[in-house]
Amino acid sequence: MSNLIQVKLQQNRWRSVSHDEQRLFLNGYAYKDGSLLQDEDFLSLLQSGVITKDFAERLSGEFAFIYSNPEFSIASVDRKRSIPLFFYQDHSGWNVTDHLYADPVQQGIDDLALYEYAITGYTAKDRTLFKGVKQVQAGEYVVFTGQDLHRHTYYKFFHHPEEMSEEEAVAQLSTVLHNTFSKLYERVKNQNVMIPLSGGYDSRIISLLLKEQGATNIEAFTYGRAGNPESAKSKEIADRLGFKWTFYPYQRSDWNKWYHSEEWKKYEMFATNFSSQAHLQDWPAVTEIAKGAEEPFTFIPGHSADFTFGGHIPPDLAVDREFPIEVVLREIKRKHHKLWVTSDREVNDRIDHEILETIKEFPYQTNNGASSMYEYWNSKERQSKFIIHAVRAYDYYDQNWEIPLWDDEIMHFILRVPLHLRYKKYLYDLTLHTLYPDFFPKPVKTDMASVQGTNKQSAVYNLLRKGYRKKKLLEQYHKDPMEWYGITGSYKDYLSKLSFKLNGHTFKNPYNINSFLVQEFIKSNVKG
Repeated sequence: MSNLIQVKLQQNRWRSVSHDEQRLFLNGYAYKDGSLLQDEDFLSLLQSGVITKDFAERLSGEFAFIYSNPEFSIASVDRKRSIPLFFYQDHSGWNVTDHLYADPVQQGIDDLALYEYAITGYTAKDRTLFKGVKQVQAGEYVVFTGQDLHRHTYYKFFHHPEEMSEEEAVAQLSTVLHNTFSKLYERVKNQNVMIPLSGGYDSRIISLLLKEQGATNIEAFTYGRAGNPESAKSKEIADRLGFKWTFYPYQRSDWNKWYHSEEWKKYEMFATNFSSQAHLQDWPAVTEIAKGAEEPFTFIPGHSADFTFGGHIPPDLAVDREFPIEVVLREIKRKHHKLWVTSDREVNDRIDHEILETIKEFPYQTNNGASSMYEYWNSKERQSKFIIHAVRAYDYYDQNWEIPLWDDEIMHFILRVPLHLRYKKYLYDLTLHTLYPDFFPKPVKTDMASVQGTNKQSAVYNLLRKGYRKKKLLEQYHKDPMEWYGITGSYKDYLSKLSFKLNGHTFKNPYNINSFLVQEFIKSNVKG
């Protein structure tokens, strides 16, 4: 191993190959120019010289790799950061790792990252909760040479729409989906597949396309309060497709037991890595499945077609008008910075500055530019660090996973689709209906000329929103269909946790269950 970096890996999914003084650590899979790379082939390609942006752009897949030779070392993640990597420098030089929980770095807490983590559930840009400890960002590779490092971005999720008719777009997306699932089938045809079948569109299309490809080794599951409507829909779809289906009931009393178990504490530390909050939602179900399985499953969740195909575009950014960058900033914060609310100006100003630094390089004056800028931030931050990050539950139990609706061929296509076809994911829903009319209703297209802003800055709106949020806070402990507010204990305990302080700043009005998760993680593991 090169003396340039120390490689510290804990996950069992890493593989290594070496030749002479060169070594490659690889997690996941990678294609180059459409061909699946074997580990030895990947090493041979890297041996030819320093990685270039052109080389990185020709890679696709779900991967992270670390390459080292006597002259330089490289750490890279895929376009969506599906497998995180971290790095830091100490007295021995550069360290690259997939975990921080088992290798704590005592360089102090980054207070800005701490505020971001409290408000969003993850740390922005390349930060972690530790000062001096960085993460490789989505679509990035880092080159280490001696005491120096050089960071290179090879991919940005930003739209460059092309003219296409509705019929052309449906035909192209149909082809892309079939290509994606043909490749997926080749990867999983000899594996036991487990689909978290929520009853929604995304897990449904995964099930249908895999079955169409010829997959027979598929099971499905869902979870929640007994008798919830989504579980009934999930079972209906599974029955129609002939899948074995299992339901995992969640009760409030179970949540309190699960959340205060040693198993949760170990999993949370494993998954959070002092940068992205561990997911709670399907963890109890995955725990039961993994512990009862003789062989590992390959889990295939429906992340994140609702985002990818335009379902997150705010009406305020779809209106045909000219935009100042502050409107995009407002929409980003309204959607993504709401786990806790703070009125502290210092905290909010620092977060605003960081968001603007991230997005300022892109055009934003038109609705196409403003919505694309919004989705760029969403992709780089929330999707990569929070939504996709849910697969850590599978990693913890040494299960395999695939996220086909994030396939790079899909991403390449959707970045060319015009706003009017992406808005409210119209093209996606229409394509699903075209492919499987018995499983998906025909959507109604929004007339973009009729799109209006939501007037969310009005005094009346803010007053109503404040009242709604207070009502929700008082009721959700009893009414949430997942029953998961049981993690807080009794209702009295729940009420006592509706605000907390960090470095003298008050955070209040928790938005959902993740608000309580980050609060407790900070209190238990971080001094702030």
